[in-house]
Amino acid sequence: MADIVNGMRIFVRVVETGSFTAVAKENDVTAAQVSHAVTTLEEQLQTVVLHRTTRHLSLTESGGRFYERAKAILADLDAATDEARNASVLAADRVRLHCAPGLAQNLVAAALVSYQAAHSEVHVELKVEQSMPNLVEDGYDLSLISATQLPDSVYVAQPLSTAYSVMIASPGYLESNAMPRTCDDLASHTLLELESPVAPPDEWLVASGK
Repeated sequence: MADIVNGMRIFVRVVETGSFTAVAKENDVTAAQVSHAVTTLEEQLQTVVLHRTTRHLSLTESGGRFYERAKAILADLDAATDEARNASVLAADRVRLHCAPGLAQNLVAAALVSYQAAHSEVHVELKVEQSMPNLVEDGYDLSLISATQLPDSVYVAQPLSTAYSVMIASPGYLESNAMPRTCDDLASHTLLELESPVAPPDEWLVASGK
């Protein structure tokens, strides 16, 4: 497929410039290579598209029809390619976003207000829930979660920032239970944690302590 598209491009430029040599200079190849590309295209099409003499090039009847179709096909292909390349740069018409509750309340809501002020043409749908959705099946564009690690998947993950939690206890609890002095002491205490949709259960990562 790539060969015939390349052949179409060369053929169209030969018709437009009227010269193998001119197209050869455009592509930094020899005129013989351009001629060979057109010949290969004719073999693939099983028809002659150009009449060649030492001084003149002219379209055959089938070559004229193919030239018009080839121009339209290449224009559509180039437009589709440009659209795909710009998809990650240009804002979409709609963005569906999933977010964990804590992030939504503290950070994301304010960020979305600023984003929509800059991109008023974009409609943002925000769903706030603790569970992790299936992004593809549920039709989400992205998900913002807080996690120490992510499960293996085909999703593309990008760290945005680092957050820390603080371990606390109520005065009443400490009156009934000894104050923990080391991480090992936590094994004899009742601990509550917010369930993560992605992190392993019963896993605590303590950044400091003795």
